Amino acid sequence: MRIHRLKHLMLVALMLGLSHSAWAGTGGDPAVIAEHCVNRITNIAQTCVHRNQATAEICVTRMEALIDAGHPGQAQHLAIHCIAKVVHRSTHCIAAINHRTVACVHVLLSLGAPGLAELVTEVADEARDAVRLSRAAAIDAIQAAAPGT
Repeated sequence: MRIHRLKHLMLVALMLGLSHSAWAGTGGDPAVIAEHCVNRITNIAQTCVHRNQATAEICVTRMEALIDAGHPGQAQHLAIHCIAKVVHRSTHCIAAINHRTVACVHVLLSLGAPGLAELVTEVADEARDAVRLSRAAAIDAIQAAAPGT
């Protein structure tokens, strides 16, 4: 039974992005696995937040240049494109956070670490909130710069 459980946990670890050697390095320690999960989830969120901010800044700068050049229609089209990009990226990031969270929680519960599973879930909730806030802020900035608003 123990061998079957270890094989199952190794399979889930591969889904988490842990290489075989990295998984072996954890020794099956739930705290190490939880730390890895928290780091991965946090990195996904931070990357997404940064990219949403950068997209908004670039789009606003380009929209302002188009408006100054007398092309408000193109600026409006760019705003629509940029908002769609931010929404798509944010949706993808939240899905990645969800996927990682489910896999991590499954492993941690399998190892008998419900407290660590709850911690990972809380971190994931905060990560999703950060992505949603960055999405809203980016959209607000783009809409504020759009002509006719």
